[in-house]
Amino acid sequence: MATAVRRSMVAFSRLSGLAAGSSPGRRRALYSGGGMRDAELEAAVRDVVCSGAGSLDEVGGMLDRLGVAVSPAMVRRVIDSCSERGDSSRRLLRFLSWCRSKDPWGLGDEALDRAIGALARMGDLTALRIAVGYAEKDGRRMSPETFTVVVETLVKTGKEDEAVRLFRGLERQRLLPQCDAGVGGEGIWSSSLAMVQALCMKGHAREAQGVVWHHKRELLVEPMVSIVQRSLLHGWCVHGNAKEARSVLDDIKSSHSPLGLPSFNDYLHCLCHRNLKFNPSALVPEAMDILAEMMSYVLIQGHARLMDSTQEQQQDFGVLLKQGAEGRVFVSTFVGRKCVIKERFSKKYRHPLLDSKLTLKRLNAEARCMTKARKLGVPTPVLYAVDPLLHTLTFEYVDGLSVKDILLGFGSNGVNEEQLNHIATQIGNAVGKLHDGGLVHGDLTTSNMIIKNSTNQLVLIDFGLSFISTIPEDKAVDLYVLERALISMHSSCGDVKIFKAMVCHYEQASSSQAAGQKANNDWMKLNLDLLDNREWLSYAALRGHHHDDLYKVCGQDCQDFE
Repeated sequence: MATAVRRSMVAFSRLSGLAAGSSPGRRRALYSGGGMRDAELEAAVRDVVCSGAGSLDEVGGMLDRLGVAVSPAMVRRVIDSCSERGDSSRRLLRFLSWCRSKDPWGLGDEALDRAIGALARMGDLTALRIAVGYAEKDGRRMSPETFTVVVETLVKTGKEDEAVRLFRGLERQRLLPQCDAGVGGEGIWSSSLAMVQALCMKGHAREAQGVVWHHKRELLVEPMVSIVQRSLLHGWCVHGNAKEARSVLDDIKSSHSPLGLPSFNDYLHCLCHRNLKFNPSALVPEAMDILAEMMSYVLIQGHARLMDSTQEQQQDFGVLLKQGAEGRVFVSTFVGRKCVIKERFSKKYRHPLLDSKLTLKRLNAEARCMTKARKLGVPTPVLYAVDPLLHTLTFEYVDGLSVKDILLGFGSNGVNEEQLNHIATQIGNAVGKLHDGGLVHGDLTTSNMIIKNSTNQLVLIDFGLSFISTIPEDKAVDLYVLERALISMHSSCGDVKIFKAMVCHYEQASSSQAAGQKANNDWMKLNLDLLDNREWLSYAALRGHHHDDLYKVCGQDCQDFE
């Protein structure tokens, strides 16, 4: 920390000395000249705001002496740097105040919204209140994602009343976030629904019922009503009120709304916790009744799902995030934990019995591959449950951004070369362990890699196309898919450089046992040679070839690999 402060003070002294000895016109020319000078100036600003150079009261004066111009891109990068550190919320707030003093509207709606989200994640409620006050005073709307983070932060810190007051205040000023096409997967999102879910997550079901009552025209219609009912059920279960939870559960069943295993699990956990709280050795006869009811309900639903081939039956397990060709992904809860539910829906063009058999086979294969990858040391979400009747997988919710979104923000959102190298290192290590254990991912793209916000650890997701194979061409096709994804989506941040760095760490992560060292080294050389034979590899990816052909194309003798 002391070294960082000394370095930032040296940079600040050099730049401020240059600025003080120049005329205003020369100073502007000096700072807008070469790219290196602009980079040094921005680094000095980040050091002043994020690294603790100088006291809190000196932030504004030091920025004035630097003579920096407020620009949305620079503000975004400073906010992201402070967010990564996590301990500079007050200095970030001073920076926002300084930007507003220079130009109240020069800060930009997106930059202020990003700053509010960063302060909420840092957990500084005082700074968060002031920043939200700035937005209200200027009449700016928060984005749906930022509003959700803000109310969840307030509720988690025991300020649920303040969260409700904020919601009411924004409603009076007509500043509640508006849903867009990209939120909630298919648009299933509203500020009132986010408020209800945030309150229920911590057991404040009574306050959530008040929000539902005041917005019943919006929330008590499909598809919102089923989500609201399950959220209230979870809220009462977290609160520990089994009577109210039972009432909500009966309402869900009587209204024929979709009801999955997570809702039964929530109620069962609440019931057992209540009965065993004072007598840990007591029996819970109601638990067996709930288990029997759950099994009966699931069997009925599974049979109806299997036999009904005439109309679409869309299960609703929570807030819809994404929908693809093979399934849907929801955010829900499992025994009080935030989770992700992946549903493989039926294909109506197939015979129902064949469809059920194929779907179940692929569901089990995905669960096995995800479990095997985790045993190999590859970071993956924790698998909680497999439902063979509803064809769902329930696993850990990973809070973070996809590598695709991070790389698309290269340059504009503060992503630097060091971060790219760190991401490439983690990709190489993960894929190396995966292939060394005989597992092929099958869909190795940057969309299926998430960087955790809390630890900056890379997590591999979506093992729906994974399979076990020791054939080199299968692993080579895996790498080829990743290379094509980098070339097509991330050419602006040096796709070839990232891929080469990834392959380097991929080789290091491979097994180094003495018996298999030569084969592994030859296999790594084969991977690099494949980069010059993309046309054949593209054909192999589509049609499949025997691995002897693969070696011949690369100019190798098959005998060397045996």
